[in-house]
Amino acid sequence: MNRTCFRDARFWLLAAAFVCFVAALVIPPGQAIRDSVDILLVVDITGSMNTRDYGERGKSESRLDRIKKIVRQTLVDLPCQSRLSLAIFAERRVFLLFNPIEVCSNFAPITEAVNALN
Repeated sequence: MNRTCFRDARFWLLAAAFVCFVAALVIPPGQAIRDSVDILLVVDITGSMNTRDYGERGKSESRLDRIKKIVRQTLVDLPCQSRLSLAIFAERRVFLLFNPIEVCSNFAPITEAVNALN
């Protein structure tokens, strides 16, 4: 083997690539860690939530409509494998609408439940 090849940067880059290739074959693959959360959302549906406040762009909207928008945006922002449970607060009691369910596979039913809040 010619000693001049050891001075060439291309040789060392090729050697480094080979070492990385062997390491990729030998080292076992790692588990990907996903951030997921479990959330219980409690929405107040008492009469005070019908009060109209100024929302985005100065438009008047009820507090309940504003909360629905926030909950829908929260659903969109949650990573898959997250679980969500929805409850309502009516006067003095909290009623659980459904137990925690995965948000990505149940996105449509959760959105329908949020839209039906009244």
